Amino acid sequence: YISVTGVQTCALPIFLVVTDDVWAGFLLHSTRGGSMKYDKPHLAYDEQLKRLADRGMVYDDQSHAIRSLKYIGYYRLSAYTYPFREFSEQDEHGKPVGARPDTFQDGSRFEDAVALHEFDQKLRRCLANGLEEVELGLRTQIAYHLGKADPFGHLDSSHLDSEACARSVDGEAGHDRFLNIFEQQRREKVSEEFVKHFITKYDGEMPVWVAAEIMSFRSEEHTSEL
Repeated sequence: YISVTGVQTCALPIFLVVTDDVWAGFLLHSTRGGSMKYDKPHLAYDEQLKRLADRGMVYDDQSHAIRSLKYIGYYRLSAYTYPFREFSEQDEHGKPVGARPDTFQDGSRFEDAVALHEFDQKLRRCLANGLEEVELGLRTQIAYHLGKADPFGHLDSSHLDSEACARSVDGEAGHDRFLNIFEQQRREKVSEEFVKHFITKYDGEMPVWVAAEIMSFRSEEHTSEL
């Protein structure tokens, strides 16, 4: 059981539980018996809230709870109510066996599940901003140092680590894999004006400082490894 205070102070562990184990357990529970025909009816917002209450979840304010359901959605919120469910049976080592039942533990509050969702969203935004800075710095450094050796050094494996370029990744040589990823990303950016410019004027050849602008973090990661 996690209180609102706990959500605010125990940041990272809760985020990991919600996004990994909880989603996995929630989806396992939701997809159990894959050959079954889905026959659950559509529920109005007040019916959704009643279902949660019938399963043991309490709430402070009905109108506020319904507003949260309208904004988040019942199904998405289910991943954040999952940690509050009662535990399943345990094996001889004390580990849960199977998915948790639908009923909630005593003291489970709707507002705590909403607080988990809000915290998760805030943390995702913080991480996204941080990763954007990392990606920008990595792109700039790759373009500068590789471009100093050869403006088209990303296309020529002689300017890269030969061992890394030859190393097999999913049955494909590392540098070949990078080139395939890069070409795919260039096709996806073909409507960009600067891409059109290099296609029409330079037959699509781009120096690394231009190519870096269409690389995703995925291709930048491959380049840094080479």
